[in-house]
Amino acid sequence: MAARSDQELLEAIALRREEAAFAELFARYQQPAYSLAYFLTRSRDAAEDAVQEALVSVWRSNDYGQANPRGWIMSIVTNKCRQYFRSRRKEDRLMNQQKSKDQTVVRTATPASSAERGELLAAMRAVLEDFSMEDRQLVALCYGAGLTQAEAARQLNLPQTTVSFRLRQVLDDLRANLTKTGFAAAAPLLTAEGLSEALSSGPAPSSDLYGKVLSQIAGAGNQAAAALSQRAA
Repeated sequence: MAARSDQELLEAIALRREEAAFAELFARYQQPAYSLAYFLTRSRDAAEDAVQEALVSVWRSNDYGQANPRGWIMSIVTNKCRQYFRSRRKEDRLMNQQKSKDQTVVRTATPASSAERGELLAAMRAVLEDFSMEDRQLVALCYGAGLTQAEAARQLNLPQTTVSFRLRQVLDDLRANLTKTGFAAAAPLLTAEGLSEALSSGPAPSSDLYGKVLSQIAGAGNQAAAALSQRAA
């Protein structure tokens, strides 16, 4: 049987609360969603919380007529991370100065000619993670979620001209920093596709993330949690 599209899975979830569709959608999005959340929060616990809340929102939603299903799902993840930072505003300055201990950071000036694609993507993430939270949110929406500049501007309540200017500045700074740290070979990856891949290929979520999502659904009183748990077993 051919894999169903994101749109078909969302329709099955919204109309029938189909556990198989939810499991398939989770398997498809757990890595890119968690990687994006980790990029924004720099915390495994916070990233897992954001992904859990986002996927529970997807399960409970009745809205399946999305023109851009990936953008919708990843935007929910990004917004959950924004809520996390609003609740942690007092600690934001410290978090911008100190990386979490479990983060893999590439800083050595490895010759670009010998760097593998995965190393170049990791270098891109490492540089982007040093940017301000505001710029990381913009990158997450435009390249992680794949929103247009107009859609990202509406999400962030900014003029589209501001979004366009800041994105150009982010790309210029990213290119300059990659060259400075010995990763000039990453320049061809500074495209929408390359940045999306970089944001999606970060740390992997824990193996029990699906179980945590099910627990949160059960905690919200969703009667389908038992059927989902049987499928996950």
